[in-house]
Amino acid sequence: MTSADLDTISDAVSASDVLSSGGAAKALRLSFHDCVGGCDGCLNLDDEDNAGLEDIVTSLEAVYADNNFSELLSRADFWAYTGILAVERSVKTNNRNCVSDDCSVTTPVFNFQYGRVDCDTAPSTDANVGHPGSNLDYDGLIAYFEDNFGFNENETVALMGAHTLGGASRANSGHAGSWVTGERAWFNKNYYSIMIDAANAWTQTDISSRNEDAIYQWNSDAGFMLNADMAIYKDIQVDSTGMSACTYDDCTASPTADLVDTYAGSNDVWMDDFVAVFTKMINHGTFTLMDLDA
Repeated sequence: MTSADLDTISDAVSASDVLSSGGAAKALRLSFHDCVGGCDGCLNLDDEDNAGLEDIVTSLEAVYADNNFSELLSRADFWAYTGILAVERSVKTNNRNCVSDDCSVTTPVFNFQYGRVDCDTAPSTDANVGHPGSNLDYDGLIAYFEDNFGFNENETVALMGAHTLGGASRANSGHAGSWVTGERAWFNKNYYSIMIDAANAWTQTDISSRNEDAIYQWNSDAGFMLNADMAIYKDIQVDSTGMSACTYDDCTASPTADLVDTYAGSNDVWMDDFVAVFTKMINHGTFTLMDLDA
C-alpha cells in the first residue's frame, strides 16, 4: 500500500460526505469502539454501548465496497484511517472558525500503518468486548484503559480530550448534550478548558425521566460531562446510581488535575499527546503493521 493509495481513500471518503453532519464524531467514536479488544473491523450493533453507530458503519461499508478498497486494506485499517480523517477535518473546522491566535490548532501529523486483520464476519460480530461505563470514577477509568490498552494515566487523560468533538443523545446513551456548547464539529482543547472553569457552575444533574433509572451527568452552559469525564479533574466518588458524594466546588483534585490544567492551556501540548495515544489506540491488536511505500 502506498501514500498515493491513502490519498485515493481520503478523496473517496471526502467525496462521500460521510464525515459531514456529525459524521466525524461518529467516525472517531467508531475507531475507538472497534479497537476495544483489538481493532478488527467488526462491531456488535446489538450491544447497546454501540448505539448510534449503525449509520456510520453502513456509510463506510458503502464507500469501502463501491471503491473496492478490500484490495488495499482491511476494514479495520479503513475504520482506523477514517478516524484520523475525522480528526483532521474537525481541526480544519476549528481553524476556520478561530478568531484568535490561542484557539488555532496545528494540523496533526499521524503515522498511519496498515495490516490490521478483520474478524471472519466483518463488519459485524456478536462479541461483547466491554466498553467503559459513564459512571467510572478516577480509579475505575484509569484501570479500564490500563487493562484494555496498556495506557498510563497521562495517555488516558490525553485520549479523553476526544470528547471535545460531538455530543451525546438520549436515544443512544441516555445522556444528552454537546461536550462543548456551540462546537460540536470542532477539535480543540476546550473540553479541558471548560472543565477547569469553576465559573461555569458545574452541577451534577439526574436527567432521567420518571420511569427510568437515574442518569447522572455534569451540566453547565459551557457543555456537559460524564462522571468519567469529570473524574480526570475532580476526585468524584459516586454511588451505585452515579450520584456524586461531592459538588464540583467541594470535590478534591484528581491525581491528573495538573495535566488537565496543562492541556487547557495549550492546543499544541494536548494535540501532540493526543496524536501519540490515538495512534497507540488504533494500533491495538494481534497483527503486524506495515509502513506505507513511498
